Amino acid sequence: MSGMSSSYFHILNGGSTAETFRRTGIPGEHFVWREILSEGPTPCASGEPDSHHLFDEHVLKLRAYYLKRSSGVPPAHYLKEMRDQEEILGASLRSQELVLWFEADFFCQMNLIGLLRWLASQEHLPSAIRLIYAETFPGKPDFRGLGELNETQLKSLYSTRVPVEENLLRQAERFWSAYCSPDPPNLLKLKSDLTPAWMRRTLELHLRRFPSFETGLNAVEEQTLRLLLDGPLKIADLFQRIGNCQATRAYGMGDLQYWGYLATMKRLERPLISIDGPPSLPGYDETVTRSVLDRWTAEIADFGREVLSGASDSVHENGIDAWLGGLHLSGKHSIWRWRETDQTLLKK
Repeated sequence: MSGMSSSYFHILNGGSTAETFRRTGIPGEHFVWREILSEGPTPCASGEPDSHHLFDEHVLKLRAYYLKRSSGVPPAHYLKEMRDQEEILGASLRSQELVLWFEADFFCQMNLIGLLRWLASQEHLPSAIRLIYAETFPGKPDFRGLGELNETQLKSLYSTRVPVEENLLRQAERFWSAYCSPDPPNLLKLKSDLTPAWMRRTLELHLRRFPSFETGLNAVEEQTLRLLLDGPLKIADLFQRIGNCQATRAYGMGDLQYWGYLATMKRLERPLISIDGPPSLPGYDETVTRSVLDRWTAEIADFGREVLSGASDSVHENGIDAWLGGLHLSGKHSIWRWRETDQTLLKK
């Protein structure tokens, strides 16, 4: 990164766009933000974020431990990258115009909300902050994200950038505070107050990550079991199908994220699925080809069928140990659940 004194500074969410962005000729520095705020712990004292940092050292270390356990990310690597990234983010504030390039899935939306909250906490901001929010693209009915665009198509989005107004920063602050809170009813209070439609959708997706009131399954677990009802699947095929399903497509999960879900479903006291293949699923920084992935096959377990039918409750039988933002769900009883019928959270 050269100098950091450019008039324009671009923050890209995800490395798949970076190489194409370099070929667009769009002026200014650019930086790929590599975080995954949709996964792992993001607790804040009393539900209030640290004023000037994304996370304090305690939370960074908590996240490093979680990501090591769930995805095999080396803690030292994560901690160094996050510290380096915050330094670059701080330097980006010296630009005249800051441009945020984000997509319409839950992964990107949570990173965007966290970034907007961080910007809202800064004393000095660039003269202009603008957002490119890529939800659709002409001629691409199945558009998934910026990474599938060529340089001409990506460059065409530059003229669509819109100002980030004060109201959006404040709404992001409120959302992030509720997301980081250990008190889930704070999330329900947001439902009628959020103005941006994309932020309301993000909240809805987050709420469906809570265990279901009826089965104890979250949205990804339930859809995974449904996809396996007709028979075993190679995990590569299962990942592709979970990314195409209406109920789960919007989460924008990467493969490591999804392998984490599968590993959890397999290692429960009463497993929801079985996986035939090597003991560990592909990990961080491994070169993975289709032939490598074909070594693993997933199959629904008898208990998974019981849970889907409503005859058993996964949380009551297995317990839960999961972080949803600032909330740590732990144990078998008195766990916050999402009830779809009346769109509410309650304990069971």
